[in-house]
Amino acid sequence: MRSLDESSFRSAIESLIRDSDARRLDRMSSHRSRNFLALTLTITAVIGGAGAFGWFFLMDGDLATGLACLLAALALPVLAFPWAEAPVKRYRAEHKTKFMPALAGIFGLKYYPARGISRETLKKTGIVPAHRLYHAEDCMAGRYKGVRIIFSEARLTHPQHNGEYVFHGVFVLLELPGKPFAGHSVVTADNTLARRLAAKLKPVALPADMPPSDFIMLSSRPENAGHLQHEGLLREFSEMSQIFDNAPISAAFFGGNSLFMMIPNNADMFEPCNINLPIATFDTALTARQEIGKILAIVDILELYGPAPALADGSDDAESPD
Repeated sequence: MRSLDESSFRSAIESLIRDSDARRLDRMSSHRSRNFLALTLTITAVIGGAGAFGWFFLMDGDLATGLACLLAALALPVLAFPWAEAPVKRYRAEHKTKFMPALAGIFGLKYYPARGISRETLKKTGIVPAHRLYHAEDCMAGRYKGVRIIFSEARLTHPQHNGEYVFHGVFVLLELPGKPFAGHSVVTADNTLARRLAAKLKPVALPADMPPSDFIMLSSRPENAGHLQHEGLLREFSEMSQIFDNAPISAAFFGGNSLFMMIPNNADMFEPCNINLPIATFDTALTARQEIGKILAIVDILELYGPAPALADGSDDAESPD
């Protein structure tokens, strides 16, 4: 995985956008041609079918044959319009099989259309809400400065109400080398989550020389939570929140070396745009660059941490809150 400056990014993205737009124009042209042909055939078939029905029923008194002709005429649009829409479906499929893998490759990442962070890892974070079903898609993964990075869109359904989400947004997992974190710590802008965790985790105060923050910090080892008391880290969390329309971000430091971020966001960020809108593919690329840039900025701050201080009982981790 690599960090790209503005010039390098625009140079790398131009070829991708050209190829993507060429595919879009080709599929759009095919779609319009097929739509025109399907509409022409439908009108012709309906007129012909209605005429045949009238002839057989009114002239010959043959209702069965008339209905058969009418149904045959109506069957043509049923077959023609799916055929006409096929280029749009192909365009949407190519977004996931061609555009997204190429976009991820620009950042040195691999793209997986239907993968995400494992359920077992989510259980260890202690901040993922109770849910019935977990669906992940549009996953990107790679390494940066020795840190393993995985992020994907994620949806969690309500444990009791079908079709209702308790979370819709982005999951991010960073796995650092070594064991830089002590205990189980949470940074969150979600007051409801903070109240739920307050029974098991203790508050971590900001140093006197740091400006006030909207984030609440909690830890099972507040005396060893220096990794939370970093102005740059809280600033990056705040700026990432702004990218996602001021979403209440929550993050969990757990397992000695893992940082998990949960970012609510109702948009399907990496879905294909309308086939008639060329600009959306570039917007997708810019959005991805902003998000990846913030993740890399957080990694740059985390690499400043040394190994976690030794604890009195020899343990460097604690059980995650329920």
